[in-house]
Amino acid sequence: MWNPDTRRAYNAAQGTQPGVFGCNQRRRRKMMDCGTFLDGYGDFRDGLLTLPDRVAFQAHLRECASCARYDRVVDGGVKVLRGLPELEVSGDFMDRLQHRLWHEQDDMAAARARRARRSS
Repeated sequence: MWNPDTRRAYNAAQGTQPGVFGCNQRRRRKMMDCGTFLDGYGDFRDGLLTLPDRVAFQAHLRECASCARYDRVVDGGVKVLRGLPELEVSGDFMDRLQHRLWHEQDDMAAARARRARRSS
């Protein structure tokens, strides 16, 4: 015979709860909402989630047509990008980029100084 503590532990381990006439019924898991799915999608796509989280994301994809479409579109885009040839840049690209970034930072610092003078 089951004692109440043993029954509760068994139910917790099985994901069940007492139902009508003492029958055990599977708890319905709360479905992930689309916002949560989209917030964690990058980690899901990159394979960075724990097994339970990955299972929840996969379940959401099976149950939500909108997020499943989003996943298909992103997957298609990734396949297109991976199929493109690798870009080749000129030998002096990094030097020119650093020079341009330096000028941008200099311009931003000058603009901040002008605003500070006007506000004081």
